[in-house]
Order: sequence, then C-alpha cells, then structure tokens
Amino acid sequence: MSIKLIALDMDGTALQNDHKTVSGRMRRAMEEAISTGLLLVPTSGRPFTFLPEPVCSVPGLDYVIASNGAVIYSLKQRRALWGAYVSGEDALWILRSLPDSSLAEIWVDGKIRIPDFRTVLSRKQYPNHVIALRQLGEEVGDLLTYVKQHPENIEKINVPVLTPEERIRFVKLFSGRQGLSVLDTGSGIELMSAGVTKASGLRNLCRLLDEQRQISIKPEEILAIGDSSNDVEMLRESGIGVAMENGEDPAKQAADHTTLSNLKDGAALAIETYALNR
Repeated sequence: MSIKLIALDMDGTALQNDHKTVSGRMRRAMEEAISTGLLLVPTSGRPFTFLPEPVCSVPGLDYVIASNGAVIYSLKQRRALWGAYVSGEDALWILRSLPDSSLAEIWVDGKIRIPDFRTVLSRKQYPNHVIALRQLGEEVGDLLTYVKQHPENIEKINVPVLTPEERIRFVKLFSGRQGLSVLDTGSGIELMSAGVTKASGLRNLCRLLDEQRQISIKPEEILAIGDSSNDVEMLRESGIGVAMENGEDPAKQAADHTTLSNLKDGAALAIETYALNR
C-alpha cells in the first residue's frame, strides 16, 4: 500500500545537530513529498511555536503535531485544531507532588509558563531548551496559583531536570495517576494527558481529515521517522517506521527499518526510499 502521510520528527531526525537547520537534501525531500500530494507532518515534542523556520517555510506545509501529540496545529489557519490537555486537577496534584513546584514548566497554547527566569535558568539544561525558554518563556510567579487561575489548555508539564533517583521515583508515582501519561526523557520527565503520544496525535489528525472529507488515511499508509523514546509508539503503529542511526535503542527496536544518521541525511533517504519510491 502506498504512503499518504509522512510523520517526521524534528530534533535528531530532520534537523541538524544545531537543532534549527535542515540540509539541502532534507529540504528538497520535504518539498518533493508535498509537491507529489503527500501530507508531510512535523511530529515533535516541541511546542508548535518552536518549529524552526526552515521547516515552517516549506511550501504547502500545514499540519503540525506538537507537545508529543497533545496538540494538532494548523500553520495555515494559525490555530490549534484539536488538543488533549492535562486537567487543572491533575496539574495541581503534579505540582504538589514535586519537592519544589518551581522545578516544573507549564506548557500552554505554545508558551512555557515558568515561575521566573532566574530560578529556571540556574539549573543545568540542554542549550536548545534554554533557547526555547528564552523565546517562549513567560514568568507567572507561583505555578500553583497560576494553575488555579488558569486550568485550561495545559499541553504538558515538563520537569526537565531531575536526579536519576528522583526520575525513577516520579515516573513510578505519576504513572499511577489515572489521568496522566509519563515520558522519561533521560534527564527529566514530561507529563501529558492519559494516552497522549505522537501516535495518538496522528490518529486524531487522520480522524479530523476524514471527518472533513479531505482525505482518508489508514495507519498502514503512514511513514513515521524518528530517533527517540517519544517516537516509539508512532514508529510501531505506522505502516513503515524508520529509526535514525543516531537514535535511541527503544526507537530502533520499535522501527521496521534503520536509516542513516541525521548528519548523513537519513530522514531524507527514508522519504526518498519509502514515500517517493526512488
């Protein structure tokens, strides 16, 4: 069965190691996929507001699955089409369960609510996440007070910096909460509404497209390309799952194929091979 939709992870997959640029070959592969009538869908753990310009500017690109599947966003309409949000009740429980609620970040409507920049940036974090915080961060003071006043549209709660012992303990604790799903990032945890993954985001996008009578897409008509643990479900559930050579072992184990690394245009090669049939 031919491919109709390409679910493309960003960091470590489509992007170079600077987390903001794509190679010439990657750009051409994306443009050709769209020009031949395929849906190309960036599928990322990032907020929809933090997609790099070289990807957003690809002609014809529209749908984005963001925040690990919690939000479907339309670039053309400039609005979220669908969301599966953490409830205010669950968010308050999470914050109260942490030893210090300021450890967390509240992702809402493409922004990152934080207590204050000084507190957050004093912790050792990945450089790309610091860039995201500087670009999207909004100081709101006490996070518990903020959630009590604004319990809506919480895409995810990110706790980016934990010790290994804390990470194990909180994965176990939060996994026991019925309304939540938990992702262990290796340095911290991300908390979404129950059942939210990139795969669930893809299923809901396909449902929306079918309801709008735009196109009918079956799981076996999806090519998914990714490198990380948050890509596992979409790699496993898509018709063709391709993991990056530079990817994590869980992603490789879930995929049907492994391609070259992101620095060797592995994602472009996967699109050319499995979607464009070259």
